[in-house]
Amino acid sequence: MIRDFNNIALYLSLCVLRLWCTTLPGYIHPDEFFQSPEVMGGDVFGYEVFRPWEFEQSPQCRSIVIPALTIGLPFNILKILNVWAIKFGYGDIINSHSVFITERLSFFFLSFDYTVYTIAQLFYPNNAIQSLLVLASSYVVLIFNTRPFSNSAELILLALLFCTYVKGSTPKFPLRRQPGDSSTDRDEFPVNLAFLFGCIAAFGFFTRITFILYAFPIGIAFLHYIFLSARAQGKSWHSKFSELFPACLGLVTTTGICVLADSLYFGTLKVTFGGVILNNDHIFEFLSNPAKFMKIGWHGKFIITPLNNFIYNINSENLSQHGLHPRYLHIYNFVLLFGPLTLLTMKDLNVSVKFMRWTAKRTYKTVIVYSGLFGFVLLTLIPHQEARFLLPLLLPVIIVPSDRLHKLPILFWAVWVIFNLVFVVIFGGLHQAGIVPIMQKLQNQSLGFKHCKNINGYFRCELGKKITNPVKNQSEIFTTNIIFYKTYMPPHHLLGYPKSWRGTNIQVNIYDLAGSSLSNLGNLLSEQVLSKSSLVDNIWKGHIIFQQNNKNSTNFERTLLVTPSTTELSPLFIESYNEFISIGDHNGNKKMRLKLIEQQWPHINFDHLDRIIAKGITKSYWRSMGVNTKDVTPEIQQLEARIIMGTTMTDFGSAMDLVFNSPLSSFCPSKRLVIDSGPLIKGINVRAFAEKIYTIPEVISEIRDKHSRDFLNQISFDLQIKVPSDEALREVVNFSKKTGDFASLSAVDLRVLALTYMLEVETNGTKRLKKEPVKKPLNKSESMEIINKQEQQQRIDEPNLVSNLESLKLADITVEFSSSEGTDHQRDAVSNLYQVENSEQLNNIDFNNDCSLSKDEPIVEISTHKLKDEEYDDDDIGWITPDNIDDYQAKEHEFPIDLKKDMLKLLGKRIRKVKNWVLRCHACFKITTNTEKKFCPNCGNAALIRTSTSTDANGNVTYYLKKNFQYNLRGTKYSIPEPKSGRNANNIILREDQKEYQKALKNQRKQKEIDIFDPDYIPKLLIGISNSNSISPVIGYGRRKPKGEKSDKKFLQNVKPL
Repeated sequence: MIRDFNNIALYLSLCVLRLWCTTLPGYIHPDEFFQSPEVMGGDVFGYEVFRPWEFEQSPQCRSIVIPALTIGLPFNILKILNVWAIKFGYGDIINSHSVFITERLSFFFLSFDYTVYTIAQLFYPNNAIQSLLVLASSYVVLIFNTRPFSNSAELILLALLFCTYVKGSTPKFPLRRQPGDSSTDRDEFPVNLAFLFGCIAAFGFFTRITFILYAFPIGIAFLHYIFLSARAQGKSWHSKFSELFPACLGLVTTTGICVLADSLYFGTLKVTFGGVILNNDHIFEFLSNPAKFMKIGWHGKFIITPLNNFIYNINSENLSQHGLHPRYLHIYNFVLLFGPLTLLTMKDLNVSVKFMRWTAKRTYKTVIVYSGLFGFVLLTLIPHQEARFLLPLLLPVIIVPSDRLHKLPILFWAVWVIFNLVFVVIFGGLHQAGIVPIMQKLQNQSLGFKHCKNINGYFRCELGKKITNPVKNQSEIFTTNIIFYKTYMPPHHLLGYPKSWRGTNIQVNIYDLAGSSLSNLGNLLSEQVLSKSSLVDNIWKGHIIFQQNNKNSTNFERTLLVTPSTTELSPLFIESYNEFISIGDHNGNKKMRLKLIEQQWPHINFDHLDRIIAKGITKSYWRSMGVNTKDVTPEIQQLEARIIMGTTMTDFGSAMDLVFNSPLSSFCPSKRLVIDSGPLIKGINVRAFAEKIYTIPEVISEIRDKHSRDFLNQISFDLQIKVPSDEALREVVNFSKKTGDFASLSAVDLRVLALTYMLEVETNGTKRLKKEPVKKPLNKSESMEIINKQEQQQRIDEPNLVSNLESLKLADITVEFSSSEGTDHQRDAVSNLYQVENSEQLNNIDFNNDCSLSKDEPIVEISTHKLKDEEYDDDDIGWITPDNIDDYQAKEHEFPIDLKKDMLKLLGKRIRKVKNWVLRCHACFKITTNTEKKFCPNCGNAALIRTSTSTDANGNVTYYLKKNFQYNLRGTKYSIPEPKSGRNANNIILREDQKEYQKALKNQRKQKEIDIFDPDYIPKLLIGISNSNSISPVIGYGRRKPKGEKSDKKFLQNVKPL
């Protein structure tokens, strides 16, 4: 008896915690629903369910006995309670929530710890309560064991089997013989326990085929106890087999019952009475006249489901369909499940394995250790490995170190508590935790509507409780199509749609796209969503809307899309923070929108954990951890057109309040759009911004990171590759020289601008283009003369770039792929750019802002390319990725505005005013546009300060100078330190012509010429060469005094000798 009342209170608290964990919505693996509850939900309640392959394929591979006992029996109890609830006026209590709680409570009661306490009490009575506390606090019991996994049932049966063996093999009398007791009576294995031992072994075998691996050492120990143990010496073989017979009887009887039940359930065996298949009415005849049992016959064959399961799993091709894993994965799974107990187990195993034998004083420890080792080692040989396969190891992990638990330090218990608490939160409350609540809400959405009214061809219904009596042969049929995308398999039985409702006025169809491509989602939406318009906004509020089917006037449908907030839908959907999102086909024939109707937080898919972490701990972070339900309907007339100012779809259908952007008032879709690499790297669907999208080959070659390549391979618009003409490039180069922007534009920038120029000339001619740049008015603090001289000086400083670009021939341009990893992806992308499949599912944003396109349609450009002053080879700056694209903002925006071209931001906002940056010398007040400069081109001082400037649509330039600017003279009133010798002296650099600075620039140019993707590239560190030449030179006086001897001496004076 336990007398430690503090530990008793703690254990009872852990039991309450376990009960609370049964209500958590965490969704660990689809098998927790589809191995038992899904099948039993269809059999007991008559729901329309998805039966897994184990129960459907021939021959069947999963026994129905254990699901019927663990889930089917509680479901039948719920049905009985429902009858009484209706009888006493409480109404129908069977709904999604009650079904979910029932299946969880079943395993909650089965998970109690009688076996572990019994074993520990027999051998370690003083430490039994510690073993119980460790077991009750493990997240494996709190989370996994309260889920209806077949592995949880396997663990429970293994514990019962081992407990039966321990109780049967433990002496029932004192070791000292009493008068009248024989040695055979004292140590004989009880008949009832032997029979129970056989029954449990059979049930375990029909639960999971892997049960044999864990139970085999226990069975060997049982046979050893009967035939070879010390107490069996001197017994006759007849008495030994008599002792074994009850176990064999229980094994055979239970196996026969399971085989018969499976054969009858799956229909491979038909039991007849007088040539008629048996039914419930024949039971009363047998009870009234038992002699009729002799007339029972059967037709068909028996089925042994564990044997079929074994044959299926030994085929590696079958296992590959479920996923193949490395053989060592179970080592990681073991640590993941048991955490700090892993070290205790390994230490005890290392000590005990040398002395373990069947004749040991406490053979139970030998048996349980061999049970865990045998199961673990053999499971590692199977290429399909999941953490839940190791749940039966919980028993040896708890029992083996039981005698040392009271000696463990507080640090161990602190780590143990934190470890289990973290995984309770992850697997119990976060992992795929939005599916179950969403299913409960979908039950109301699809089955709980009432008071439907016809409004202009639409039916508006109120949301109520679950409908219990659907109407047959009604003129109107209401169909709800539910699409699940990027989620775990939805448990259909939690929706609670009865099979008998087919043919009534309420129809529900579930489509599980799992991890299908976006094109499949687009195809399904295009098929399911009906084409209709003229829907008034205010009929949505607080109601459910059904729209009329074009093919059947009596059928009214709606489509719901369920997807996590982290799902990347930008290649398919136009992003919006508004509650409406437009999609459509390539020609714009079919327009749809999404309306957020249900949100569930939290919901984490660990396949996209990087997208959640990338958001940071902000409001958007929590919003991304959700799963959402969207109503997909035809596009309607909107008062305002809205457009998102974000870059990813992680905020799409977020689990928090939606953020509204200001209405777009000045944007009209263009006929042609020229894009740079920015929209492709950002993953922006620019299909809605123009009818035709253009780019140049060099832009495609810049797409190198995996995420951007994947987006490029599945873009939803027809991207046309064009090469600008030599004449267009010449005009752009000449104009950029006149504006002084030529030195700040890269070769790719000039080609993109040239393509825009060429398309503008082809469409509208040259009447909308400027021949000369607009003269910039005088700034209050700077004169035009100074600016002109500075631009002249800038062009003189960059002779190599001018000569290189002037000699550039566009006819020789080819797309080069310098990354061997991305070559195939990029070539596939380029080859698919001219013809995109399934583009008919996409459409433009409907910009209803009363904008009318002029006769002369402008050519619009979206560009985010970086400015470069010396080299135009993109290898000099590395890859452009979504992480660094913000550093490549377009300084060339100013130039196309001068040229009178329309510019858009990445997400469609038209640029009316550009803010740029220049360098201004605070010594001579000259301005240079080359932001790479370190020294003033005019006076030569290292006095350049970054200054913002803006250019409006008329070419007016404004410099934003700091009014209260004060130059810091710190460090300049001291004498310059003497130069030090050595090539790594790092002396102060005050002029551009100093040899130290020129040498540093030379080393930097050499570094740029090194191609790290060259197959022959070897890092200098590996061959023993110092990389000190790459140190950036120190320019200017610095922040501190050049000579610091005085402060050093002061410091040394304050140091006392030891």
